[in-house]
Amino acid sequence: MAPELAAVKFVQAFYAADYRQPNGWLANLEPLATADGYTLLKDSFGPALWVKLTEAQTVTLAAQVKAEDGGLVAEGVSKIGGPWQVRKVTVAIDPSALWPTMKAPTFFANVLLGQQDGEWRFVSFLNDKEIETLVKGEGGA
Repeated sequence: MAPELAAVKFVQAFYAADYRQPNGWLANLEPLATADGYTLLKDSFGPALWVKLTEAQTVTLAAQVKAEDGGLVAEGVSKIGGPWQVRKVTVAIDPSALWPTMKAPTFFANVLLGQQDGEWRFVSFLNDKEIETLVKGEGGA
């Protein structure tokens, strides 16, 4: 799968969440993430998000999430992890299905992708400062 499609597919699955089914959410994300990306989702993002989603009884259906590739932000080759890309993805959530932490129905997500088993998969979300640090670490890739 092309990296732009992998980023969009992951973002759509990430934001489609039903507070009653945290394990179903993780099961949908696992094949779209690297092993490290899945660990991050399971151990960090999931526990932090699920408290807020459960308190607000948030249900965001897949049909309520639109994602579009906004282009390549950075790319390089890691000595230990191989090729990587950061893609900017435009996300639009139906206003009736926003998560309690969302301030607007449309926003951008910077998605770090890496290759695992020959497929582009989610590694992490990055902010602009983290992207800058990553690019500097690659010698300006």
